[in-house]
Amino acid sequence: MMKIEIAAAAALIATTASAAPVAASGDGHLTFTSAHSNMVMISVGGGKPVPATFDTGSIGLQIYDFAVGKDVTPAKDSPGTRAYGGGRVFHVKYAMAKVAIEGISTVKPIEIAIVTEKSCTDGKCPDLTGAALEAAAKKSGRIGIMGVGFGSEAHTPNPIRELPAQYSDGYVVSNEGITLGLASASGFKTVSQPAGTVAGTYGKLFNACLTIAKTTLKKGCSPTLFDTGNGSVTVAPSQLAQLPTTPHTAEAVVPGAVDWKFTAGGPHQIRFHSHAPAVLGLPFLTGYDVEIDLAGGKYGFQKRAQAVPFSAMRNQETDGS
Repeated sequence: MMKIEIAAAAALIATTASAAPVAASGDGHLTFTSAHSNMVMISVGGGKPVPATFDTGSIGLQIYDFAVGKDVTPAKDSPGTRAYGGGRVFHVKYAMAKVAIEGISTVKPIEIAIVTEKSCTDGKCPDLTGAALEAAAKKSGRIGIMGVGFGSEAHTPNPIRELPAQYSDGYVVSNEGITLGLASASGFKTVSQPAGTVAGTYGKLFNACLTIAKTTLKKGCSPTLFDTGNGSVTVAPSQLAQLPTTPHTAEAVVPGAVDWKFTAGGPHQIRFHSHAPAVLGLPFLTGYDVEIDLAGGKYGFQKRAQAVPFSAMRNQETDGS
């Protein structure tokens, strides 16, 4: 088992996104000085360690070209594009390289996506390449997106599945950090019947029912994704016509596993998602730890002994830039 700490609440609130992560202590624990609470340090192709989003809502690693080391070989796949939330599009070339997560390396080189250009589908952001792309990425403090969710992707595999056996079966994620490997995981209530996969993207879903007081959303049940790349709890427009602008009590229930009571209302809590499915993002970690059993294809949930405030998990929606 190895634990990778994500962030202390005080550091999240007091520092800016451009702050650099502190150096790893060598014992598997890492505390970030970033304002983002879902990043871990990785190195690619023998390059220097850089912060990357630990994203349970996607599959495969994409990383900016300036952060890749020299131990990289071209892959057979042709260059392409990868789209993320908000209309952001990353132009990539594919390569083979070993990936190390907090010093734990994949057993062999794996296919990765190297970002050479960034644009937007709506034309509202400039096309960025070269020095401008590097400057924007470094300013954001996010140099890559490491997709570690369920399922598969046409080109890039889940890096965790390519780690040594003791780390590759899955992980536990909490607001305090990530533990690679499930050998010591216990006390989780397992959801053994995921509600299918996400159409057009990645990840297995579980059924969750959401209620928000003083709204029309009462026990609205739908397939739901756990996504650490999303800084909010989101609902599809079809579930709720208008989101609350003031605090409302709310409840999310996963039958037999979760009964999470929280406050809805505000930019970092409940907001619209442009399409299904519903998403339990980073705020969910204020109340529950989540086990991702990659080998068994199951979710597990465990209520935290003491909840933490939403402010400790505030984070912009991940776009890798």
